[in-house]
Amino acid sequence: MRRLPAESWMNIFTEVCSSDENALSATYRKITAPPIALSHVCSRWREIINNLPQLWTSISVDMYNLQADVRNLVTLFGKRSKGHSLKIQIHHQYPLRAAHRPMITSKSRRAFRALLAHAHQCGELHFELSAEETRALKSSDLIFSFPRLRTFDCHTDLVSTLEHGWLFDSLRRGLPSLEVFRVETALGTDVIPYPQLTTLSIDGHRGACWLLEVLRTCRSLRSLTIGFETASEEEDEEEFAPVVLPDLRKFSVRVAETFPCSVLAPLCSTLSLPSLESLEIASAPDPDDDDEWPPSLPTMIQSASATLRELSFRSHGKLSYPLNEILRSCPSLACISFWEECQGLDSTFVHDIFTILTISPSASSAAVAVAPRLTHLKLHFSQWHGLRRVEGLRILSMAESRARNRLVILGLDPVVVALQDVRILYDCYVPHAKLLRCPLEHTALKERVDALANENTYLSISSAN
Repeated sequence: MRRLPAESWMNIFTEVCSSDENALSATYRKITAPPIALSHVCSRWREIINNLPQLWTSISVDMYNLQADVRNLVTLFGKRSKGHSLKIQIHHQYPLRAAHRPMITSKSRRAFRALLAHAHQCGELHFELSAEETRALKSSDLIFSFPRLRTFDCHTDLVSTLEHGWLFDSLRRGLPSLEVFRVETALGTDVIPYPQLTTLSIDGHRGACWLLEVLRTCRSLRSLTIGFETASEEEDEEEFAPVVLPDLRKFSVRVAETFPCSVLAPLCSTLSLPSLESLEIASAPDPDDDDEWPPSLPTMIQSASATLRELSFRSHGKLSYPLNEILRSCPSLACISFWEECQGLDSTFVHDIFTILTISPSASSAAVAVAPRLTHLKLHFSQWHGLRRVEGLRILSMAESRARNRLVILGLDPVVVALQDVRILYDCYVPHAKLLRCPLEHTALKERVDALANENTYLSISSAN
């Protein structure tokens, strides 16, 4: 072992330390610090580890009932990081059996002050404390700033409750390096430099009017995640000025449980996404309601038709989709994914998917092929019976129509790309579902499935139960 060069030890130590999420982790139960543990083995290891500042750059402290004084450890890690940016995680994970009031100890307050003393070095801050817990720490006399902060995460009620508190006063002092901002409720434009953000995630917002006002300032966004937990009938009918996000590549939208999909209407009718590559929309409307996607949804998707490569829908309701309009308007789609809780493989919706995607044997032009760049199709459904032969044949026929040999015969290759992977997963809510044999496993159909595999088109149908 002594003959191993220092470079090899560096790789080994880096791998060992990366197995823990943080280089230093302190809770009321224990303290773990892999770099310190390794440095205690021998003087040579200590010398090598002390010269690897990247191993000392992540600190996590749980403020709940903290009994150990971790100030010296925090100071040590700040020193050993040698000026590298720190990732600091401050959270409060009290057990379910604990009393409601936060158990903030004097050690918690000291640790908190020690962590904030390194705010100038912090490049990534995960601040998972509630407003009540933050008040209990009583650090209003601290003055600090985050000149190197690149990522800020806070998924508690802190933002909405203490927007004008001491923490956000420090944010107002300037965030010249901030690029990633993930919060429960977004702060106003007077606090956060939205024009420089590349990633924005908002769990819930204060209405479409406020949200669109924020998005108008987000000129550099590449990734956007929005949760809808409020609804306003007045906003549904209100007209908003267009909002263009020219650099946005990834967009994810989640509608809260039982909220109608109509809450998306202001967003869909206003946003233009000319560079969008990936879109995911999740909803959970009341299954007893006749809910529909807003008519403006295809319009928003069409604004990204030239670049959109991945499209994903996740729904817990019986929604009807403007499939034909959406799929025909997006020639660049390479991956399509549907996850449906309340619709089965025998539904009209699923029948329409395979009908639209199937290329006719008499097709003479690539113009008749929907989604000509499609290579991956993934469907996840609920089923109240085993997969029927007619359903299996429908899936198989669609896959065969987009396999390479068929495309060559029709003269559509390479304008239409061969399908590579079709995965159908269904939750079968019947007794002994695993004993139900998939019809594609029967000899005649299995030979056709194997023939597809020989063309590098793989078809998989299975039950999740």
